[in-house]
Amino acid sequence: VIVEDIQKDVLWKDLKEIAARAGVASCWSHPIRSKNGKILGATALYSPTPRIPTQQELDGLGTAASMFGLAIERAYAEQALEKSKATRAQRESELEDQLHQAAKMEALGVLAGGVAHDFNNMLVTVLGNAEIAMTTVPKDGETHKMLRDIVTASQSATDLCNQMLAYAGRGVMSTQSLECNEMILSLIHI
Repeated sequence: VIVEDIQKDVLWKDLKEIAARAGVASCWSHPIRSKNGKILGATALYSPTPRIPTQQELDGLGTAASMFGLAIERAYAEQALEKSKATRAQRESELEDQLHQAAKMEALGVLAGGVAHDFNNMLVTVLGNAEIAMTTVPKDGETHKMLRDIVTASQSATDLCNQMLAYAGRGVMSTQSLECNEMILSLIHI
């Protein structure tokens, strides 16, 4: 855009006073374009007197606009690269956090499984002794009732241990009836 006299140009009607105070009488502007032709902005030369630009001034303005376009595109590319690096670093950090969380959960599962297994072994002793003791006391007595409470609590604790073992990935617990006499007779020879 070539404006020979700002005071007479309709494009400058709202800026005439500002131009006069700045000592600007004519303006020559050139678009700043990207490599693919997209307009990124504009650059301009001003003259303190009304006139048209020389060819040398127009050529210089065009060269400056081309250089500005390259510089702006490079700045945009650098910003995009930095943003990409930051996004990648954030994603890597998130994945690392997820990996740490998974490792913690695995360790917790192993710990829970070990504790549940050991505690279940202790409960078997409590449960077995309570059931044997129940056979040695009268069924209508207070001691039998207390032993029954021990058996009930031990069975509930065993169920809890089995749930913890299942959570820890140590397999699903299954129950089945077993005839102890047959098993003992089959093991006597050992």
